[in-house]
Amino acid sequence: MNRDLKFLLITPSFKRPYMLRSSILNSANQTYTNFHHSIMINYDEKSHYNYEFMFDDIISKFDSKALDPFDSKVPLDPFDSKEPLDPFSVPQPLKKYIVNYKSNEDQHENHIKAIFNIIKNYPEIYNTIDYIVKWDDDDIYKSNYLKSVCDYIHRYPGYNIYTTKASSQLNNYHFRINQAYGHLGGVPNDNIGMPATMIFDRTAAEMIMIKSDDKEYRKFRGNGFEDTAWFHHWHNNNLKFKLVDTPNNNFIWHIHGGKGPGKGNISTSSWLDD
Repeated sequence: MNRDLKFLLITPSFKRPYMLRSSILNSANQTYTNFHHSIMINYDEKSHYNYEFMFDDIISKFDSKALDPFDSKVPLDPFDSKEPLDPFSVPQPLKKYIVNYKSNEDQHENHIKAIFNIIKNYPEIYNTIDYIVKWDDDDIYKSNYLKSVCDYIHRYPGYNIYTTKASSQLNNYHFRINQAYGHLGGVPNDNIGMPATMIFDRTAAEMIMIKSDDKEYRKFRGNGFEDTAWFHHWHNNNLKFKLVDTPNNNFIWHIHGGKGPGKGNISTSSWLDD
């Protein structure tokens, strides 16, 4: 019988509050629910907003129980002890959504700090997860996405990094299906798919916890985005990659935004169709 895997979803987000709400709805809609979601909202000095009101109705459905000691899922038997019932002694569910804010940095640091926050402040979560899921704020993860991830990890056990191709693309208002979109270039081998489908274990996570003040940072980052830097670093350190052969039809690649530097999606906006 396959073990019930536990995931940590990570979502850094910068100037995309509407998309972020959709991203949170995507995770709340999952049929596979053994996960926690770390969200890091990044801001610049001109736009330090509090977006809590935009998604508190979603996360409160999960985390209100985790915060209420009298609403535990653990059954209590008042006849089992002569001592007064202490609800705070009952193990409580851990928070499903952890939302934090910080000043915007490069894509790599925005991502790893969504992980580092859990390592530092929620070790009881981090030490129990099996894999980290790169959960982008602008792509679409359908309700069976995490279930499909769990299924193929069980089918192909023993890898540090998993990725798949995408079967569909939403480009502006154009929708294309039954395709096989692979990686976006700049990767070290052929066992790599779409960066937004990346799943990796704690060994891989701790290997990329490199901050900008580290003397190896410039060499590590290179000239690519966060995903290509990670892929090369993992490849150079002999971690095991698995590209799942069948494109995942539970993931939709979203190309959006205006064309030109600083507009829309910084990595793919030049591919936007009018």
